[in-house]
Amino acid sequence: MRSMFVLRLGAVVAVVAAILLTGVPAQVIAASSLEAIADDGTVVTATYEGVPIDPHTASRYFCHTRDYPAVRCFASQAEVDEDLGWVEPTAPGGTAASAASSSSDVSPDWPQGVAYSIAYWDINYGGSALTLFGALPNLGIIGWNDSISSIKSVNCGIPWY
Repeated sequence: MRSMFVLRLGAVVAVVAAILLTGVPAQVIAASSLEAIADDGTVVTATYEGVPIDPHTASRYFCHTRDYPAVRCFASQAEVDEDLGWVEPTAPGGTAASAASSSSDVSPDWPQGVAYSIAYWDINYGGSALTLFGALPNLGIIGWNDSISSIKSVNCGIPWY
């Protein structure tokens, strides 16, 4: 009986230590399912900074769907941009562009010819964000059902905010 108690206590201590030492949020470690099945049978997975998470919790982070059905999540939009190898477009002279009028006004690091959108949980481009590549028939599978409050659309590599 005592050995069973010690074993359970050891498991609890190990989980707490993992959370404290790795800085990984508790919901990542305690994820109940590490994959979800889309309506078409596609197996969807998600990671938070390389650690597998339940895809339904992806809406808590800054994620992208470039590698869908694998969704990659991070602690900030800057980390998403870095993972994608992107730099925010700039106007001539190095200032951030609010709306570029031609492709010559866009930083060469911005992905030319790629249509995508960035969806935000909160109004005014706030909260967690999801960088979308192409159409996803069911955003609920990654925790975004009826949750988008603002969106930035980028068409052909030119941002339109």
